[in-house]
Amino acid sequence: MIHLNDYPQASDSATLNDGNRIYPGDGVAPLRQILRDLRDNGFRGYLSLELFNRDYWARSADENLKTAMEKIRATVRSAMA
Repeated sequence: MIHLNDYPQASDSATLNDGNRIYPGDGVAPLRQILRDLRDNGFRGYLSLELFNRDYWARSADENLKTAMEKIRATVRSAMA
């Protein structure tokens, strides 16, 4: 299993923490390359998403799930294109 989170641009990456995790594709993590490298190295496992971002906690679980699935699918499709 691989956690698939993104992160925002930061002037100092040392300031990022779990609360900065955002949906895949909404940040600057090199997810396309990471996913391609995983595929090319034989990874066929699961992707998971953990959101500790308090801004997302204000949303319903259903809304977060729907958004997360859309973002994950779009990120994976883009990487595999």
